Amino acid sequence: MPSRATQLLELGQSVWLDFIRRELLVSGAFDRLVRDQGVVGVTSNPTIFQNALAEGHDYDESITRWVAAGLEGEPLFEALAIEDIGSVSRSVRDSPMTHRPPSRPPAATPPRSTGPT
Repeated sequence: MPSRATQLLELGQSVWLDFIRRELLVSGAFDRLVRDQGVVGVTSNPTIFQNALAEGHDYDESITRWVAAGLEGEPLFEALAIEDIGSVSRSVRDSPMTHRPPSRPPAATPPRSTGPT
């Protein structure tokens, strides 16, 4: 039986995660969510990402590399985020789930009125 996310995708809806963590990317868990569960995207915000950086050691190697290259503060934060975004983008881009048309067209919405007729 298809996952609920896959069923939604077939109805023309997209399922996205609302967080990202390096562990999810490195372990292959995000790839599995995309491949097997129909997840087609991810979003995050600076607070969630900052918490991911502060907890655990997932980002230590990248932080060390970027600090050695002279980054700190906001440029360091952005470099780390861009690494994760690139990884997510490749996973989503390469997934057949993101290239499937819905099995039925999305529900039609009535046209908006452009004013008095």
